[in-house]
Amino acid sequence: MMSLLVLPISLAFVTFVWLRTNAFIDFGGWIFKYIKFTKVKEYLNLSPTFQSSIFYINWLYTVWPDRTVGKFILKLITCPLCLSFWGSLLISDIRFFLFNSFVSLVAFCALDKVYKHGK
Repeated sequence: MMSLLVLPISLAFVTFVWLRTNAFIDFGGWIFKYIKFTKVKEYLNLSPTFQSSIFYINWLYTVWPDRTVGKFILKLITCPLCLSFWGSLLISDIRFFLFNSFVSLVAFCALDKVYKHGK
């Protein structure tokens, strides 16, 4: 039973780090700032106080132009429900992907609640 929970909880942790932290910028920003469509260089040029008030992925969603394929993809990668569903489909057996996506979403919500409570 425990082995069934490892993948969805891991996915929830990765989703949490992706959506609720700036780990993408802190650890990989130096690589991605040279790729124009990621707009990392523009984000790094913002004031540090503004950077601390909004995470990169949320900022990117607000500055990306509407009516583009990129905006649709950003909607998919900024939604915890979407990430849980598609991530579970990618990493798990087809028989268990609905269970995994549910557990992943519940674990994400629990992590988010604990994180917000500690602030």
